Amino acid sequence: MMHADATRVRQILFNLLSNAAKFTTQGTVTLSVTRMAGHRSEQLHPEGEARRAGQVAFRVADTGIGMSQAHLQGLFQAFTQVNTSLARQHGGTGLGLAITQRIVAAHSGEIAVRSQVGQGSCFTVRLPLRMAAPS
Repeated sequence: MMHADATRVRQILFNLLSNAAKFTTQGTVTLSVTRMAGHRSEQLHPEGEARRAGQVAFRVADTGIGMSQAHLQGLFQAFTQVNTSLARQHGGTGLGLAITQRIVAAHSGEIAVRSQVGQGSCFTVRLPLRMAAPS
């Protein structure tokens, strides 16, 4: 069972999917969800490990414009926009990924990104799963 604020999880997915769609004029945007075994979660979050039951990983991958390593450095900072000309075309404040990172952290999760210019980007969010309390 995943204990999380459903509204915030939807916001994470909305932010990642809308960014992927915004910067993928041709190609694909893919969302995948995977349950990961408990051992990784326990290593990352040793507190309360008796109640840990692994992680759920949300992966949003696109075949869009991608980003350079230089752009990845400040990606999760507020008001950062990788491509300002496209941002002007599609709107946006540069807050989506900063907010997403804060929500992920508030859920004791982690977010990672891989990207290559001209190849697209892949964002992975991992949130902990917890076993339901015994009744």
